[in-house]
Amino acid sequence: MEYCVECLEDSEFKPVEIKKVFNIRGEHIEIMVTRFQCSCCGELVPDPHLEEQYFAKAYSEYRQRKGLLQPDEMISIREMYGLSQRQLAKLFGWGHATVSRYESGALQSPSHNAEFILMKNPENMKRLLESNAKGLSGKEFSTLDNRIASLLGSKEEKVYRLLEDLFGDAPGITNGFVVFNLDKVVQTVKNFASKDNRLLKVKLMKYLWYIDFVHFKRFNISINGIKYAALPLGPVPDKYDFLMGLIENESEQILKKYEDIGLENPAELYRAIGEPDLCLFTKEEIETLDYVYESFKNDTSSSIAAKSHLEKAWIETAIGQIISYEYAHELSIG
Repeated sequence: MEYCVECLEDSEFKPVEIKKVFNIRGEHIEIMVTRFQCSCCGELVPDPHLEEQYFAKAYSEYRQRKGLLQPDEMISIREMYGLSQRQLAKLFGWGHATVSRYESGALQSPSHNAEFILMKNPENMKRLLESNAKGLSGKEFSTLDNRIASLLGSKEEKVYRLLEDLFGDAPGITNGFVVFNLDKVVQTVKNFASKDNRLLKVKLMKYLWYIDFVHFKRFNISINGIKYAALPLGPVPDKYDFLMGLIENESEQILKKYEDIGLENPAELYRAIGEPDLCLFTKEEIETLDYVYESFKNDTSSSIAAKSHLEKAWIETAIGQIISYEYAHELSIG
């Protein structure tokens, strides 16, 4: 029994699940929360001990929607270099409290998030160290420099391990029963970038989704083994920022440019360096690539995104969740 401030007497309270909307930087995030309901008047009372968990869950959902790193990912990147929070703050020119807040769950700014992502590549970290050396002591500089050299010496191994951690799932319905293949993904991107002379990031994400799902519709198997998540702009590869970072930094076959189109952030455009290597694909896969390109070559990023919003796969998958390839059989094309 607990005292009810509405009934002004002791009453029984039972837990109930309700939907709550959090407004995070203008984005409405809806999650399920537990409230305790008075059995007499129906008054709903929150549990203050759980409120922090709900905010953390809403922040996590927001990060996923916006392609921001989660706190554990930022910690992992920092620890990869053996840095303390204070050392990382000195290197970036941030306050120690800033790094501590981010790792404790506070939302990072997009610009700080971009710096963390760049830091994932030891070559970028080496350039950062060279330009910000004065921020560290001699011993700190030497230790970090040796760590970066070690990582650069085993770059191929690190990339392989990163691929395993992020995309190395066993074949299943979430990846179209195909093991992720970075080489094929690079050539897939290169194929579309060589044909579409103004390939924006949003349109590229839709090209990738449609070719994998169309191929699954035809042959019950995907081409690239990519998992796709439902986001507000439509289906996109899961962890797409990491994926595009790998493609840009490791392949040296894709050039990314920025273009100011009057929005808050500049548009990202992709161009192929050289011709794609289609030897990695079967005849049927090449036919799927060509079919999807011909189906959407005249679309803008906005129009192809709008078309993806009409697909049952996106409509019936909650925002932030992985889209099952079972929906491939419901596609509007193929």
